[in-house]
Amino acid sequence: MPSPPMRYLKKIGWLLGPVFVWNAALSPRLPPAFSPAVFWRAIPTLLAATENGLRVAHFALLFFAPFELVARPQKVGLAHDGAGIAVCFAS
Repeated sequence: MPSPPMRYLKKIGWLLGPVFVWNAALSPRLPPAFSPAVFWRAIPTLLAATENGLRVAHFALLFFAPFELVARPQKVGLAHDGAGIAVCFAS
């Protein structure tokens, strides 16, 4: 059985790391309309709390999914993820 740190390194959640770093680095450069104070002002509290809770749950679930490159669809999925990250970085 792998050690606890290795178990978490073998989950697909780590694929989100580059995108989160990129978003954190560029978020201060967004127009003022996208600042949290302005963006969330007109959204009802219940809707905002529900959306953020589901967003956290969605991303947390990725850390329970195994990361394996055994079958061809898994390799194609990794290639799609890489292409998506490239598009994100290019935009």
